[in-house]
Amino acid sequence: MGARAGASSTHSKRSRNSAATLLLGVHRTSFCVRFGRGLSNQSRMTHRTYEIVRGIVLLAIASSAIGWCMWRCLKRSDDPARLIFKWILTVPVVCGLLFWVGGPFATSSEAGAFIGVPLMAVGGIVLTAIWRHNIASMIAKPFSDLYDGGSQEPIPHPAYSVGQSKQKQGKLRGGGG
Repeated sequence: MGARAGASSTHSKRSRNSAATLLLGVHRTSFCVRFGRGLSNQSRMTHRTYEIVRGIVLLAIASSAIGWCMWRCLKRSDDPARLIFKWILTVPVVCGLLFWVGGPFATSSEAGAFIGVPLMAVGGIVLTAIWRHNIASMIAKPFSDLYDGGSQEPIPHPAYSVGQSKQKQGKLRGGGG
């Protein structure tokens, strides 16, 4: 009886595995997602197609997030033309760092370290020169906002203190009768 229980549990594991294979399209050698009404073998997404679709979706999400951040920064900027100019200067520097410095670092050789580290330092200095005012204001703005109230406009209200002080000094002329 014990041997039979072991055989039935092995059979149930096989049936569960085959059910998972049918429903999810999970095979031991590849990953497939099946589409369509009958989950037929003809309309399934292969692993390579899944990677391409996933890459496109992630690229679309990242592009829209970066675009939203850029739009928000542009709307809040005091000088939008200067900000766009800084973005235009930043793109070639970052692309140059990725391609020229990324190559020597990817080789993992000693020459890559000797070439890559100084090039990264030069790129960092160039980016610092471009964005120095923004970096400094980002650090200093919270402290200056403590003293001057920040970039919010004050709520307009009548200044009664001037009239009250003149009235107490007796310098206020009566306007009526």
